[in-house]
Amino acid sequence: MFTTEQIRKAQELAVIEMKKSISEPDGKIHPLVGAVLLFPDGHMESAYRGELDYGDHGEFTLLHKKQRDISVKEALFFSTLEPCMKRKPPKLPCAERIHLRQIKKVYVGIVDPDPTVSGKGIQYLLDNGISIEYFDRDLQQEISLANSEFLDDAVMRAEVYKHDELLKSSNGEEHVLDSIVQNASDKDVSLNAIKEFVRLGNKALKKREKSQYLTDENVWDYFIQWGLIKVVSGKRLYSRNFALLFFKSPNSFLNNSLFNVRSNVTLRGVMGFDEPLLLLADKILDWIKINTPTNSFRESAVRTDAQSYGYPDDIILEAIINAMIHRDYSIAGAFNQATIENHGIIIKSVGSPILPQTLKDLSTFNASTIIRNHKLAFIFRFINQMDNNNVGMAKFKALPLREHLPFPVYEFKSPNLITFFFKDFSEYAQHATEKYDSSLSEEEVIVLELAKTYGKTTMKDIKNILRLSNDKASQRLLTGLVTKGQLVTTGSNKNRAYKCR
Repeated sequence: MFTTEQIRKAQELAVIEMKKSISEPDGKIHPLVGAVLLFPDGHMESAYRGELDYGDHGEFTLLHKKQRDISVKEALFFSTLEPCMKRKPPKLPCAERIHLRQIKKVYVGIVDPDPTVSGKGIQYLLDNGISIEYFDRDLQQEISLANSEFLDDAVMRAEVYKHDELLKSSNGEEHVLDSIVQNASDKDVSLNAIKEFVRLGNKALKKREKSQYLTDENVWDYFIQWGLIKVVSGKRLYSRNFALLFFKSPNSFLNNSLFNVRSNVTLRGVMGFDEPLLLLADKILDWIKINTPTNSFRESAVRTDAQSYGYPDDIILEAIINAMIHRDYSIAGAFNQATIENHGIIIKSVGSPILPQTLKDLSTFNASTIIRNHKLAFIFRFINQMDNNNVGMAKFKALPLREHLPFPVYEFKSPNLITFFFKDFSEYAQHATEKYDSSLSEEEVIVLELAKTYGKTTMKDIKNILRLSNDKASQRLLTGLVTKGQLVTTGSNKNRAYKCR
């Protein structure tokens, strides 16, 4: 019923409306929100926060004030921010209002980290039979950037809120890492990890132009505020979150916290890293760089500092940090792993994708950031090693165009979420070949994977990504796939693009 072009235009309109938002004059940090209805006949209606009155949410303005007497049950609904789930009576939460208007599908820009929302709005919609999809990754990044001040503030409030809630009960998955480590003492803390956190934290605060300043002494007050430790009768009690981040040997207290590495290229056997997470990512990256050959065929003019089969350091580091932050620490007897193979680098993180995120969302790099371990994520965000603006997926998606490297490939084989970094497009194609007709060449498989992931591709993109000798070689490849019924063309002449059928 709705075309890809219509859905994209609706998302773009929601972002345009978002930027018009008018915040209440109360001194608080409020989000910018745009909302759009896309009707079956193709026309769109839109609204933004504060458009008609201070404090009115964009969704409320659109559904209640501008389209109150219009049937919207066949329309798609778009909101740049996750719909809220808590309003002061008699106001209705936006998620509930969407359900009452019988809307069947909602596109969400980014998840709201505010503790009163934080996944609750999306879950409410799913529980009531409403399907959820997310905005395109480039638009998610634009939304996050425009709302960066609100997101930073909301993340901080979320941590305080979650800590207060966790203290009330000891049940549930979120409490696995918030419980107190028994028989731990001050001597188990890595002072090197604390000092590194202070150093990186101050560097990040300076970049954000914040007046805060961390010291080796006052940092403990922050750890208390963030719920990483608590003090009873003058004694520090350490949570599992803190143990993972700052203990000299976390595995002595959490027997599933090792990060195992193996190189099948240099034939180095399994080695288990038992280090504070705060120091671990860089150590694993260094190990990977030492044990992974560079791609000798890559031109030095393209990237002179390339390591690890040509992948930039920040890409591999991103994957390592994601594996540590998103793993499910409640699953015993399993460990995160990094393996170097002849065909590339494999990183495994224990735990499935977090609903409503799916493997498809990850594979097309449109997954919104949904966190399993909030306090771990908060610490890495605080020191600028995990971004609030959801740029990680954008980096991965840009690899073919910017670095002439394959996309990462995601698979889930219980209990591990697996990320493959193939050393070149030939290895990438061989992995993907089983999904396609055996008559297709490696280059044709690569083109189809690019078109599927990007939504479309062009002759210029294919020439650059595959380093083809001339435009005719790119055109022959694309025309051949059209003839075989694998691709269809859109546009004409200079604007011609190719999409999967």
